[in-house]
Amino acid sequence: MRLSLFRLCFGLLLGLLLTACTELSPQWKLDRLRILAMSAEPAALQPGESTRVSALVVDEPRNRPLTFLWLGCAADPFNANRGPCSNEEFLKAPADFVAAFLREAQEASPENMYIQFLGMGSQSDDYYVPKELFSIFPEEHPQRKVGTFGMVLLMVIAEALPENHSYRDLALLIQRAQDKHVDSQTALFRIPVRESEEPPNQNPTVSQLLVNDMPQDKSALVFLEQGKKHRLDFVVPPESFEEYVETTHQGSTHKTESLFAFFFSSCGKLENDSFNFATSVRTQLLTPNGKDIQACPSPIQKLFGVVRDSRSGQTWHEQSFVVCQNDGPSPHIRQAVLSSHALSLEGEHLEALAELRVGEHFLWPLPAPQDGHMVVGLPEALSPGAYALSFRDFSCRAQTYGELNLP
Repeated sequence: MRLSLFRLCFGLLLGLLLTACTELSPQWKLDRLRILAMSAEPAALQPGESTRVSALVVDEPRNRPLTFLWLGCAADPFNANRGPCSNEEFLKAPADFVAAFLREAQEASPENMYIQFLGMGSQSDDYYVPKELFSIFPEEHPQRKVGTFGMVLLMVIAEALPENHSYRDLALLIQRAQDKHVDSQTALFRIPVRESEEPPNQNPTVSQLLVNDMPQDKSALVFLEQGKKHRLDFVVPPESFEEYVETTHQGSTHKTESLFAFFFSSCGKLENDSFNFATSVRTQLLTPNGKDIQACPSPIQKLFGVVRDSRSGQTWHEQSFVVCQNDGPSPHIRQAVLSSHALSLEGEHLEALAELRVGEHFLWPLPAPQDGHMVVGLPEALSPGAYALSFRDFSCRAQTYGELNLP
């Protein structure tokens, strides 16, 4: 009974792939549950290897508890998009898919099933490609080097399961998502698989975000003026533009990867929200201006950038920002006491503090002050020594308090 319910969950999940919510706002706008990107590590496989897939999922502005469901779909050695994960008719008719899936489950052992359960965490369990994937072809057949794709499907549901949930709880939650009683998003990710003596594809890396050509510390807030255009770019190391050999049935070609950036924001407006690194075009973030671009719903907002290469490799970068307010009180810190694990403040208008900096450590978001006092936990224990304390408020004013000694 339990296994049948779990198989039913798989069928319902894949049936949801073509029932995603209609896009009502710009692609770059973070105002709902979204799967922004998926990335496998390693990014490409040879038969007999495995990978794990992670996802960039946001639920702005609600940030609800989320349930993750991962499925792995067996790679088709012919790369002919055969099987339920690529069959649009099955996906349009979940009941038909369930029937087909249950028939396969009755006839095949779990390791030979077309679909495998890959867990319910924020990252998938191992997705494995059988060593004998291309055994149907002779040793020198070109399809072995042309390759195919493994597929991993993720569904995210904006509702938590009970702590000690049963398979029935899972099936009911998927059914609620299919009936649109709860928000959900589904995405299918393709992982290149081929036999090759070439180095495998690596995911690109991002060294730093640039705002108006100025590098930003990832752990710090970015402070932006109102009603301005702010140029967004990434520093990408040269080794992310990998050289490789592309093999097709017509032959082999030496190529260099192309890289593309995609930006997403919870506030403001993005112009040219995606670009090719080979061009001079870059994304512009327009901050609220009191006219056609609405004010941010809360002081601290989020910006995400996704970098993808031309061979399915992906990475992402998260940065939080503040749009400077033109008015508001200025905080005044009368006293600051530093311990190895916390910073204690006493003063006036401490609620206007946006960010504190203790030595090289940026502290935010900050707790609400109580009767003119605030205690801020430190991300890691500090060693004895002297630490400079500085801060910025939501008007973007920067101030220095002075040096604190930790015995």
